[in-house]
Amino acid sequence: MHPHIAEIVGKIFYPDEDGGTILNSPAETHSRFSGSPPFETISGSWLPPQHVIWYDVPWIQRQEFAEGEIDGLFASPAEARAIVDILEQLRPCENHRCEIQILSPYNNQLRAIRDEIEKVRLQGRLQPMFEPPFDLRIGKRLGRTVDEFQGSEADIVIVSLVRNNAIVPWKSIGFLKEANRMNVLLSRARWKLILVGSWRFFASRCDAYTPPDAEYAYIGRMMELMDKAKREGRLARVGHAT
Repeated sequence: MHPHIAEIVGKIFYPDEDGGTILNSPAETHSRFSGSPPFETISGSWLPPQHVIWYDVPWIQRQEFAEGEIDGLFASPAEARAIVDILEQLRPCENHRCEIQILSPYNNQLRAIRDEIEKVRLQGRLQPMFEPPFDLRIGKRLGRTVDEFQGSEADIVIVSLVRNNAIVPWKSIGFLKEANRMNVLLSRARWKLILVGSWRFFASRCDAYTPPDAEYAYIGRMMELMDKAKREGRLARVGHAT
């Protein structure tokens, strides 16, 4: 994976004693990713060039009329629409192979994403997404769960995190409290990782009162590291809730 992605993943899940990571990218990896990616953005695109992007959606607890997850279904229509918005920004580079993969922890969300993409495709949008090299009809590029995609990778990975509610922290993130599941979601992209979710929701899951041995405590470290990467220009936060 690109060193900027690897650094964030490494510091979250494979930290060393000095605040760094044991997952250091060797010189050949830096060389491999020193050129241009096998994709580009449309003219005037809002999609930033950073290799890690957080597309922010409002947190329902903080913003009136904000859309969160659908109670009992673990699906987010707002995130499904955001993914269409993201896909419309991307174009392949001529004579380059390039794979896009959409991931989510929940099958209901994958169905919502597929339905939203099909709806806009029938409207004549997203045509490049259904032509080589992207062609989302190949395999399960239109959506896989964490378990289905473990051990695989793609050039561009778009992750819909879904969880966005007003439940107490230790109940609010479901099985994303398991660090290994988030690890898979964050570590499958070669060139570009795009996370879709509520930044404020995830940033609020941990505070000074969170037990350090709590299973979900890693999320506090994850959001601190992402905020640091944002301040240093290695992560971009975009969307309607920034």
